[in-house]
Amino acid sequence: MTRPQTVAVRVSQMGGTLRGQGETTVKQSDDGIRLVSVAGGMLKVKDEVKLTFEIVARK
Repeated sequence: MTRPQTVAVRVSQMGGTLRGQGETTVKQSDDGIRLVSVAGGMLKVKDEVKLTFEIVARK
């Protein structure tokens, strides 16, 4: 599924290297993903998933 997502990114540059770091939280239910539970509900998957990333570009 594709949907626009605004994410704050910290950008730093050192020499010929550009680095971007950020994180965001998405809800699985927003994309129609059913949440799973087992053992009579004793173990559940959370709806919110935290995504953390780092992108590095070099000259």
